[in-house]
Amino acid sequence: VGYQMGCTPNPSYREVCTKKTNHNEVTRIVFDPRLCPLTKILKIFFETHDPTQKLGQGNDRGTQYRSGIYYYDEGHKPVIEASVKTYQEALSKKNFGRIQTEILP
Repeated sequence: VGYQMGCTPNPSYREVCTKKTNHNEVTRIVFDPRLCPLTKILKIFFETHDPTQKLGQGNDRGTQYRSGIYYYDEGHKPVIEASVKTYQEALSKKNFGRIQTEILP
């Protein structure tokens, strides 16, 4: 657990809360795809938060609360994109907004 994607090296919680560092609160997930495929992790990700909210979750607002997936393996990108497409189709059928999750290496 920590911060990623911002402009300040090793920011403190107070710095991140100023909304000037552009960091996001993150959790790094290390997994064995033979035991837990990426699709299962993405299912949990999309079903346990609101990916349609931009720069926030619930009452929490700011860059640190934005929805993001930061991958380290280029092979993950098409799996992530397919998952976004599937969930966007399901959300659209229920008249929810566009997925705002940023997807970056």
